Amino acid sequence: MSAVEKPLSSKANFKILGFEIEKSSLKEIRSKLGNARRFETSHNEEVEESICYVSAIDNLTVIEFRTGLPGGWKDLIGFRVSTLEYEPLRSKCSKSPVLDSIITESGLKLWMAKTDIIARFGKPISSSEEELIYRSEETRKPTPEELKAYKKATPSMKPENIEIPVITLMEFHFVSSKLVSFSIYHTETT
Repeated sequence: MSAVEKPLSSKANFKILGFEIEKSSLKEIRSKLGNARRFETSHNEEVEESICYVSAIDNLTVIEFRTGLPGGWKDLIGFRVSTLEYEPLRSKCSKSPVLDSIITESGLKLWMAKTDIIARFGKPISSSEEELIYRSEETRKPTPEELKAYKKATPSMKPENIEIPVITLMEFHFVSSKLVSFSIYHTETT
């Protein structure tokens, strides 16, 4: 299937401000956006750690970068973009002059119309006037490098039985049908 047929799986959704889920570390983010303190959060009852930044220009736009067990407590597993009018994170966030326009590589950004999100991703798994939730669960075969690591760690396991779970979760929040916050998570459990 192509990315067009599976819009949730498009890697462009996982890239923002030059950072990519599962590829960038919180250390790398800090080095480019400035120092920010880590704080504990939770998502779907999973403990996570976050750092966040507020735009020094408008003081209203926030981006929060999250890590957790799937990211080894250092690599990015998700991010959330929101307007502070909607969500008061200001006290935990560091100001960053780098946050001009926060748009994912696929073009997701605040203030998009709810109809545009539905047109892009199709029918959500959960929907209300204020929220759309998309989730996909797939599996993939391990890469040759991952296969070598598995064989070394578990010699008795048959390589043809190995499948890696891949979970993508996107949550969109709206006020008057305009996007005021969105979260994107993507994890592969190896």
